[in-house]
Amino acid sequence: MTEEPEDLPEALSDAHRAATNSALLTVVTLAFGFIALSGLEQIPTWIVSVWFVLVIPLNLYLMFMNRRRYRTLREMHDHDGPIPPAG
Repeated sequence: MTEEPEDLPEALSDAHRAATNSALLTVVTLAFGFIALSGLEQIPTWIVSVWFVLVIPLNLYLMFMNRRRYRTLREMHDHDGPIPPAG
């Protein structure tokens, strides 16, 4: 984040939406993982293992990176004045 985006309010809105979507995807991912664990005899073990080792950490990483980007953009924009409504 060395440069200010051309359309900061839109970038701010996109970052907020991405963080929200990542959080929702993480909840769905965790729910699926726990459902898979409860019916482990019906789902191959390797699928459940991959789910917990790769998918959940990736979703958490994306969620926190998007939130960090949102906070950074918000701080940059707070120095410029109030945020006009996006869209």
